[in-house]
Amino acid sequence: MQGRNDSRDYETRDNHRPLIIKRRDEMTPERRSPSPGFKIQIENLPTSVDSYQLRKAFKDFGRVKYCKVDEEQGKSKGRGIIGFETKESASAAVKTMDKAKFNGNEVRVTLE
Repeated sequence: MQGRNDSRDYETRDNHRPLIIKRRDEMTPERRSPSPGFKIQIENLPTSVDSYQLRKAFKDFGRVKYCKVDEEQGKSKGRGIIGFETKESASAAVKTMDKAKFNGNEVRVTLE
């Protein structure tokens, strides 16, 4: 838009209302660089465990940003990764779940 003296870029939508596009330096740090969070690795998972079950088992420790069970051709490799929002959540999960039984297997949980 003409006549504006601020640092934002403007575009016009079809309905002629301005669409504000923020520059990268105006974004909050969380929006600028999406952090994977604080990762933990889980090994020796039963092959029957999927990402949903793993997330459900660890969600009580804190906000889970992502959860993935490693798979090959649709079959679990027996390990997974969980990203927590805070280091405290990840540490609590490691402290509680390391060497614990999970669906019949003793799992190894480490902070990455």
